[in-house]
Amino acid sequence: LPQVRQMTGGLLHVSEITSPVTAYSHDITVSEADLAVAEFKAVLHLLKAVLTRFGATPQDVLIVHLYLSEISHFQLINSHYRDFFGTLLPPSRSCVAVGNKKFPGGRRVLMDCMIQIGSGQYMRDKDEDPYAKAALLTTTSSLRQVLHVQSISYWAPVCVGPYSQVNTLRSGLHFLAGQIGLVPATMKLQTTWTGQLDQCWTNVARVLDGLDGGSL
Repeated sequence: LPQVRQMTGGLLHVSEITSPVTAYSHDITVSEADLAVAEFKAVLHLLKAVLTRFGATPQDVLIVHLYLSEISHFQLINSHYRDFFGTLLPPSRSCVAVGNKKFPGGRRVLMDCMIQIGSGQYMRDKDEDPYAKAALLTTTSSLRQVLHVQSISYWAPVCVGPYSQVNTLRSGLHFLAGQIGLVPATMKLQTTWTGQLDQCWTNVARVLDGLDGGSL
């Protein structure tokens, strides 16, 4: 079962979210990617149970760390990810492939996330949730802010996902999406690993600098 740490103010960290069993099929037409999708659906089912238990929704998730056995599984998994989290003000995300047989029992998917209860309602100006209601009455800080780049620009890669470049919690803690060495204006990778590394840091700096008041 996932590990849940509950902190003050409705903040949750959920870790070790993985399928209860390793997906398997005797049908040779079922691919590794299909089995990874089956495991990811189980992951989402477990996360949904945690959210419901604490009175939260998928819109309250700030950031997701998604680990896959193979990056080739991402495309199929991403369609289910989109259905679960939606495309409006989504969480930031980092997705990493770690290789086959790296997870317990040969599983293919592992996930963890941070959740601020009520933050989804807060960003949509709704106050049914007590955390959202209290935050909307606060003028000195914001419960949550999102930077979601949705078009080609010169300063930061467009968010192909869905994911947001950064989610800011309580006007002070920034949860950034993972970066690769994409040139924002062309959405093409730098050709060398050193160029990609430099581009990643440049993209991060520009995202942080684009926040209200700047962060660098």
